[in-house]
Amino acid sequence: FLVFELPDRLVLLDQHAAHERVLFERFLAQPPAPQEMLFPLCFDVSQEEDERLSASAASLQSIGITLHRAGRNAWELTALAADFVPLAGADLVEMLRGAGMGSEERWKRALLARAACRIAIKEGDPVDPVTARELCAKVLQLDNPRCPHGRPLWHEITREALYGLVDRPAEHEPTSARPEASAPQP
Repeated sequence: FLVFELPDRLVLLDQHAAHERVLFERFLAQPPAPQEMLFPLCFDVSQEEDERLSASAASLQSIGITLHRAGRNAWELTALAADFVPLAGADLVEMLRGAGMGSEERWKRALLARAACRIAIKEGDPVDPVTARELCAKVLQLDNPRCPHGRPLWHEITREALYGLVDRPAEHEPTSARPEASAPQP
């Protein structure tokens, strides 16, 4: 977790859920362009998955994933957006097998949410101070304070509640005047 202070409250930020939401929003706002892969990733699919991939290939390309048929019930991933390169081959194949299930909007969002989750900073990963500040600032600009799977990104503790936890009177004012912060201070 990252901890930062805003006027009159302390914020506990789930670094994984927050980074996941930031990545997801970026993927939705500006679909990444696919880049040719040096070694295509080949995989077999069921007849049903083959039909869905056939129908979904153009939609996948619009989000940075280029597929070509490699034979009967076989496909090749030939180009991939740089943002998706950190995904393991098995994760990619598993995500692609779900393409075309339900409405196009729904499965594309689910695929992008899953990619964001797999790529995002994990719980316990060390985060340098610059990255922490950038993540905190980006999260505060989001319209939706939940990860793509619905979990809240942060929990706020008011000044009064924090003072109550340590039996300090809430009306107590700090002796030193502090200027209002324009950016979160982790």
